[in-house]
Amino acid sequence: MPDTPAQAALRQRIDELDSFPFLDHVIAVSPSPGQFAESLAVCMEPPVDYLYEVLMEQLAEDSDIFRIPGDETGAVGFGEK
Repeated sequence: MPDTPAQAALRQRIDELDSFPFLDHVIAVSPSPGQFAESLAVCMEPPVDYLYEVLMEQLAEDSDIFRIPGDETGAVGFGEK
């Protein structure tokens, strides 16, 4: 799948936190970026609040972070893929 610098940076931070298995489960339940971030904030205790902040920073830096390059459907297309 094509990659963007913002997606690579986010993936690197997720790898550093060893959070992929957890995030993979949460995104399966709440695939939209907004619902995903809200689910993390509501369900998790302070240690994971940092992860929420990281995701929001990445989303603020590049609102299309969950867009597959060349796919104009945005987050919906990302979730479907």
